[in-house]
Parts: sequence; C-alpha cells; structure tokens
Amino acid sequence: MHRLLPSCRAGSLLRAGLGAALVAVGLSVVPLPTVTSVADYRVDREPLRFEPMAAVQEAPSTDGEVISRVAEVEPFVTIGVALPEVPMSPVSVRWRDDAGWSDWHELEVEVDKGPDRSSDEATKAADHRTGVVTEPLWIGKADAYQVRLPRDAADGTSDTTTSTTTSAPIDGPGPEVVVVRPDGQRLEVESDSVPAGAQSVGRPAIRTRGEWGARAPSNSVGTASSLKLAVVHHSATGNDYSPADVPGIIRSIQAFHIDGNGWSDIGYNFIVDKFGGMWEGRDGSLLRNSIGAHAEGFNTGSVGVMALGNYTAGAPGAAQVTNIADVIAWKFANAGIDPNTRVDFTSGGSSTIPAGQVVNLPRVVGHRDVGSTDCPGSNLYAQLSSRIRPILPALVAGKASPVGIIDVAAAGPRSIVLSGWAFDPLETDPIEIHVYVDGVGRNLGPTPIERPDLAAAYPGVGTRHGFSTTIGDLAPGSHSVCVFGINTGPGSNSLLFCRDITVPTGDPVGFLEQVAAGPDGTIGVGGWAFDPDQMAPADIHVYVDGRGFNTGAAALYRPDIAAAYPGFGGNRGFGWVGSGFAPGRHEVCVFAANVGAGGNNLLGCRTVTTPGGAPTGIVDAVVTGPDGTLGVFGWTVDPDTAASTEVHVYLDGQGINTGRASSDRPDIAGLFPGYGARHGFSWTAAGLAPGAHSLCVFAIDTGGGTNSLLYCGKVNVPGGSPFGAIDNISAGGSRINVAGWVIDPDTVGAVEAHVYIDSTGYNTGPAGQPRPDVAAVVAGYGPFHGLSWTSPVLARGQHSVCVFGINRGVGSNTLLNCRTVTV
Repeated sequence: MHRLLPSCRAGSLLRAGLGAALVAVGLSVVPLPTVTSVADYRVDREPLRFEPMAAVQEAPSTDGEVISRVAEVEPFVTIGVALPEVPMSPVSVRWRDDAGWSDWHELEVEVDKGPDRSSDEATKAADHRTGVVTEPLWIGKADAYQVRLPRDAADGTSDTTTSTTTSAPIDGPGPEVVVVRPDGQRLEVESDSVPAGAQSVGRPAIRTRGEWGARAPSNSVGTASSLKLAVVHHSATGNDYSPADVPGIIRSIQAFHIDGNGWSDIGYNFIVDKFGGMWEGRDGSLLRNSIGAHAEGFNTGSVGVMALGNYTAGAPGAAQVTNIADVIAWKFANAGIDPNTRVDFTSGGSSTIPAGQVVNLPRVVGHRDVGSTDCPGSNLYAQLSSRIRPILPALVAGKASPVGIIDVAAAGPRSIVLSGWAFDPLETDPIEIHVYVDGVGRNLGPTPIERPDLAAAYPGVGTRHGFSTTIGDLAPGSHSVCVFGINTGPGSNSLLFCRDITVPTGDPVGFLEQVAAGPDGTIGVGGWAFDPDQMAPADIHVYVDGRGFNTGAAALYRPDIAAAYPGFGGNRGFGWVGSGFAPGRHEVCVFAANVGAGGNNLLGCRTVTTPGGAPTGIVDAVVTGPDGTLGVFGWTVDPDTAASTEVHVYLDGQGINTGRASSDRPDIAGLFPGYGARHGFSWTAAGLAPGAHSLCVFAIDTGGGTNSLLYCGKVNVPGGSPFGAIDNISAGGSRINVAGWVIDPDTVGAVEAHVYIDSTGYNTGPAGQPRPDVAAVVAGYGPFHGLSWTSPVLARGQHSVCVFGINRGVGSNTLLNCRTVTV
C-alpha cells in the first residue's frame, strides 16, 4: 500500500457555462489510401581493375597501397567495397560528380556489423556472399569512382607495370565495388494510421517505414522475448545531406544491407537524422523487440539506434542527440528498464567478446563497447556519457509514470464530483487514485471502471482504468482538490489535477427558455433549474396574470445540463402546459422554489397572447365535370382551437353542411405549429344541370366569433351538343370503314354515332373504343370514346357517307363529317 501524498493547492475555479448540446449524425467515410511513387534502388557488384603504378597520375599511391583504375559507370548514389578479408589499413574512395572529383574518403569497416552468428539470417547472409563489406557511403549522384586499397587487400588483381590498359582479374577472389543505383520507380501505398500497438504512452514522433518507402523484408524478422540493452551507432554514410535526402538515404542503406550483405532487412531498429527526425528502421520495431543486424552477438535483446551520418569527424546536433535518447527512453519505459542500472548480457559472439561470455554493461552502449569498431564515432560516443545517459532517467520516468485525465471535476450540492481515467504504462492492472481535499487524503483504491475509449488511444494497456467518486459533506465555499495517479514501478506518482473548486449555496439556479401560447387557450413554459443546496429537484411555480400554479419538480432529463453541471446531474428540466385561458394577452412569470439558504428565484416573466378570432383558410380548387359533377377542395383553421372545424357550402342559395375539415394536410401543420395537420376538406356533388351555378364556401367559427367566407363565385357545369373528329372514311373491298371519336359534354359515358350511306341510316352503337390520345386532350372524360365501324356489303360505285354524334341531355345531334366514297 502506498503512502498518501502531501496536499496540493493550485489553480482557480473553472466556471462552466450553459450551452446547447448539439449532436451531429452522418455517414462514416472510409478514406481511400494514398499511393505514391518512390525511387527504387538496386545493388550492383563490379570488379576492381588496377592500372600500372607508373600510369597513375591523378592520385599517386603511398607505400603499401594500390589505386584502382578510374571506372566511368552508370550513375550511382551509394558506394562500398567488398573485400576477401579484413584490411590492415584504410580503404578509401573518391568519385566524380557535377562538381568534379571529390577528395578521398575513408570507408569504415565494421567486422561486427551483421546478424548474430547462430541466427537463420546469418546463415542466409553467409550463403549470399563471403568476406567483409565496408559501410556504405552516400554520394548523392556520381558517374565515376576510384578506390585506394592496402596492397594486401588487392591480392587476386593484376598490378603489372607494363600495360596501360585494364587488366583482367586473375583466378581467385578479389575486391569488388558495391554500388547502389536508382532502379526506376516503385508504388507505395501510404496510410495515415499508425499500426495498432505503436501508439503506446510516450511514443516519440517516430515516422513509420511507409514514410521513407521501405521495401518488405526479404525474410521474416525475429522477435526477442525481452529488451535489455540499447546500442548506439552511426551510419558512416556522410553528413552532407538535406531533409529531403533522408528517405532516399535510408532506402539506399536498406538496399545495401539486403542486396549487398544478404541480410533480411535494414540492420538498425531506428534511425535519427542530423535534423532530429526519427524513423522506424527494421520491420516491426515500433511494435515489438525486433532482432536487428546492427551489433553481431548483441542483437537479440537490444535495440539498435543509428545516427545518420559520420561522427568520427563531424559533430552530432543537439536535436539528434536528444532524440536518440528519446527513442531509447520510450523503448526502456515500455520494457520497464531502469536506465540507472547495469545488465549482464551473454554474448552471441563478436570479434572482441566470444560467444557465451557474460559481460556486465551499462544499459546504453556504443557499438565499439561490444565489437571491434570505431562506431558510433568519437564525437557521438562522447555524448553517451555527457548527455544521453544523464537525461535518460527523467525521460523514462516521464514515459513510465502514470498517465491520466480528469474528465469531470465539478461541484454538486455540498459535494464535489470527480471522474476520469489513469493507468501505469507498464501495467495492465488498475492503479490506485489518491484525492486530496483541503489537504485531507482519500485513497479511492484501484480504478476498475471500463473505459472503452482507451482501447484506440492506448492499445495494449487495457480498458479497466476508469474511476468516479463523489466527495460529500463539504461546506459551501472554495476547496483545494488534487488528484494523483499512484505509480507501481519505474517512474513516480503523477499529479493528474489540482484546482480550487467552489461548492455553491444560496438561491436556485436556472433559466426560463420558453413561454408560448397555443390553441384552445393553452400556455406552456419550459426550462431548467436546481437548488445548489439539495440534490432533490427544485419545485417550479408558474403565475399567469397573478394566478399561481405549482407545476411540480424540475426532474426532466436534460443532457446539456448534465454536461454543464455534472455535479448536479441531468434531471433538472421542467415543462408545463395549462389550458382554458381566454384569447388575448397574458403575463406569465416562473419561479424556482428555494430550500435552505437563499430565497425563491424568479427565472423570468414573459407576455404572451393566446390566439383567437375568425377562422382562416383557402379554397384550393373548384372543379366541374361531366354528369353534372362539382368538387370543392381546401383547408381551414380556427385560431381558437386545434380541433377540426365545419365547412358550409351554399350552392345556388341552398346551404349544405359538408362536415368537419379533418383530412390530413401536413403542409398546414407546418404553417400553423401547434394546430396539427387535420384541417383539410373536400366536398363533391353530382347531377347538377349543365350551365352556370352560384357557389359560396364558409368556414364556421367555434369561439363565438364570425364565420369566414373562403370563396364565392360562379361555376359552370359542362353540357351541350356532342363534338369529335372522324379520322377515316374509306372503302375496303365492297364495304366502307369509318373511324374517329365522339364525346357528349353532358356525360363521361360513351355516346352513339349514326352513319348515313346514301340516305340509309346505320346505328354504330356506343363509341367506346379506347383512345388515350383523346383522354390526354379532353380532361375529365377518360379514353373510352373511340369509333370504329364497318358497313354491310355495298354496290359498286360512288356512295355518300355522313357521320353524326348522337346527343344526350342538353343540345342536339352533331354532324361530324360527310364524304363521297367509291366502292
């Protein structure tokens, strides 16, 4: 059990304001992946050729050295040299670029760079190539090179002094140049998301492999069961680069390691450039203890962090050194490593420490501490003791100490409410929370409340880290409140919150949001209120024109009030509707009743007008049609009531009660809020005589007012003689065919047509064939008015043919067509 911590006092009261709670609901859009093109690289090995010493004028050799012939080649970006065995003196190169020939640059030889000897990766690398390969040197772009070697390292090549031409290599292994060249473009799918688990607490801004365009490993990368050690390196690739060069340099190193050395992937777990940029190296290093190929014999259980550049001569920048420490601190914090300790490490076999030997090491070493190398360069190596190791304890503690947030810290009635979450980055079990109020400590115990939101933000730490508590029996006034997350391992207790919170007292608090009047003499009020001295809902009193109504407790749930005043909860809303008030103006006042200290609080007074008066409405349409039909359509609302009202029709002076206007009219509900939609009417009559008729429509008042005239005018009921068209009169064989259509305006039904041939009459029967073209032109009569008739057999010769539409009702028969036809 941890001791309670000393008290803490800081900050001032955070005053919450009331705001509307808005919830946005929309579609979840899954973004398309971004596909980018990156420059790809290939690795080529080229045999070295040597000129006779007397012919070399550009760069004379020194005793014991030989210089290769100038090789003019396809452009390359990185260069190294593969040798049959470790050279006894330096290996140097120079190159030609747009600026001409460079100075000579020494290539670093690290015999202990590579996978552990017992690993599958080492076996595959040995099968790939024997001998030793120098570290790669980043050039940028060159098209010629020359190599200076110790004479013993050039064994297997010709160094004759009589020829000025290239000499072919003799039998046996010889030195080769290893160059990295551009090899077209490669498409990479980028993702904004960090792999699950890589967002653990304290993770620095490490850029993923996708951000530098990494190739997939050639073989699977192993995982160590635990992390014990950090090994710091430099790349020895040169310091003359820009931020834009960094991704390409890392890709070239990866190509050199995979294709030149035969490794599974780039050897380092992480890279830090001279600008402070941090990059994930070997596959999986963000997620797990990936086994690298950076320190032979010491890869398994270590993290290799490489400074991009050569720090034997150059000096690392402050941001680069600090961020190397930050990457190491993050890995140590997640592994539970105290950087002040040392560790016994069993060597897997290096050039200086045989396999199986146990060495006691500080937690952070340079590569030279475990192998035969100058890496990470004297200038960076000095930073291990002067800068990196000293700042690690504080960095690790910051990343290993509890992390948490106080979601709610609010006053309630004689109380303070606290809720939030906290966890120790090195633990999945809940941790203790200690709260101090005015210096008095309370141990809330572990924090086991489920917080599913932690799963996405902090994968791997679990979700049972929430807490919630109410601290009661507090006097009104200001109280100092501090909250601590209690540490369980490396690190220290974390102060999560410290602030003064004022416990209120006095008059009720609230707001009158709405006072409205509606039909049937209704008056409604709405708002919220609470009494700071009690948890129970406050009573609300409403006065209308001085007449009091006790509406009951303000106990409706209001999520916005719960968010603004979490110490009092959300059951603080009120809503009340009274009815039977006379039409006209009314004074409405609303009070929150007080309990305890203070007095009743007037939340507000408003003047409203309850509606009344004559009905309103519109006759939307008056329609007449065949067979003496008449239709009237519209709507009406009486301001006095939300109920449907009657509509009366006067037709040629005769009154007709059409019933209540109660059909659904959603448009009217929108125009008259509070009145509903059932205010539409429709009335039809049939059998009216053709001709003009007088029509008036009234909405009947229900509140003692006057009826409203909605429409008055003349309407015409259609009638008269038939009309139509004969489309065809023609002879067919010994008969005559007649086709067309006919309508009598008095009726929608089919009427007869008569055909006279040479004064002999024929009744064709009702013209009832379907004619949709006629229905489209003559509205209201339908399509069944077509005529199609064939005569009996007739004598040869000319015949007079006349067609009549036979009248019904008002009017007379109509001659539609006459024509002479030859049979």
